[in-house]
Amino acid sequence: MKLNHGILFLMLALLMLSNLSACGGSDDTQPDGDVEGSETEDITDGDTEEEAIEEDAEPEAKPTPAVIPYECGESAAANTLIDIDPQGVDTQIHGAVALDGTGLWVVYNLPDDNSYFDIYATRIGCDGETLVAPFKVNTSDFNDIDPALAISNDRLLIVWQSDNSQFPRNLDTYYRVYNIDGTPIMDADARLVMQKNGKSADFNAWMPQVAAQPNDGFAIIGSWAPDNLTVWQAFVQRIDKDGALDGDAFEVNSNALDSQVYPSLAALPAGDMHVAWTRERVEGEDIAKHALIPAGASAPTGPALDAIEGISTMSPSLAADPLQEGRVFMAVGAGDESHSSIYIKNAAEMNTSSANLEFGEASEYSHTPGVVVGPDGGALVWYRIISGIRNDVMTQGFEYDGQDFVAHGSAVQVNNEGEFGAPYAPAIAHVKDNIYFIVWSQGVSPAFRLKGRFVEL
Repeated sequence: MKLNHGILFLMLALLMLSNLSACGGSDDTQPDGDVEGSETEDITDGDTEEEAIEEDAEPEAKPTPAVIPYECGESAAANTLIDIDPQGVDTQIHGAVALDGTGLWVVYNLPDDNSYFDIYATRIGCDGETLVAPFKVNTSDFNDIDPALAISNDRLLIVWQSDNSQFPRNLDTYYRVYNIDGTPIMDADARLVMQKNGKSADFNAWMPQVAAQPNDGFAIIGSWAPDNLTVWQAFVQRIDKDGALDGDAFEVNSNALDSQVYPSLAALPAGDMHVAWTRERVEGEDIAKHALIPAGASAPTGPALDAIEGISTMSPSLAADPLQEGRVFMAVGAGDESHSSIYIKNAAEMNTSSANLEFGEASEYSHTPGVVVGPDGGALVWYRIISGIRNDVMTQGFEYDGQDFVAHGSAVQVNNEGEFGAPYAPAIAHVKDNIYFIVWSQGVSPAFRLKGRFVEL
């Protein structure tokens, strides 16, 4: 029998709290060295009358930043290893990364003084130098973990899950919007308080991910537990560029019999969203599912489809190519208790005959994939279990010609030999050409440290 995710979360929280008892706390103030115009600096409005009139006019629809060929002009040398937060305390976990065109935003967790976790962010240049010093994102004071982020033109949205300890209504999703330089649009974080069909939908909600939408906006996907159901359901909520809710939240699938967890999404420049999640049943195999939601719509175009026909799949990750239509890469873990591989497929061609490619050796247990678009294809990152919670961080590039996938050489180990990845998902971003940046947490519990490495694939 499978473990219920509510129980799993409580067990994980207890594990993290026990780890924290052995490590120091974190200063809640933003560290020295922040860029000019940080949260601690007052910002005044110096618009002229003419500029104010222009601002009142109907804004012209902007594409998402994904339509820009995102590449840094220069990059650190391949194999360059950096400490993401060298001055931060131990237990640096849950890293995520996104390229904004000239730099790499990284979000992650640090422990606080109350045996909880806080959300931190930093911006790193494509040369590996720190551009914005690490700073605290959350203004609420709960157990805030597992952040995700997305860039939309000149906006950055950071989203995370929060446990307020008030069981059974204890799980919330929080978010905050910034300018791309790190100055805040929102003075404080906000709890995602949603409506569905015009009625309150203030349910337990967790596992958020986010993608860009038109007009500098965003879409958050997560998993909520409606009061009349005993399973988790995947939902989407659109957010405008200033952090306001854009319409009601809606569910991405009408099947209320199965739990829909570990959701993922990728958006096209026009706003169409590809969404995926793991369908879990108390009895039976996990299956990663996929659906397409057209721009502006609040329902998928049809029934959800299995990621890989006839194979147990889980933990989907999605990435859309903004420059070439019909390329939305979906990576999943696939296998059983004895063996697991990583598969990649084009989610824009979701039918049983469309091509897929397997990564990972037959003798290995590979899991928790991430995927990103790159030249002529993209790259994957995943964990390879060594023993217990110790993992090697693996990566490999691939090409896609519109029909078939071809792997680049062999998989590459990212972490140094004997310095293992912790049980928190690795993350990957494309930098330029065939250079990628990979973020992961490594070390012996609770002394986990967040690392980043530039790799050429």
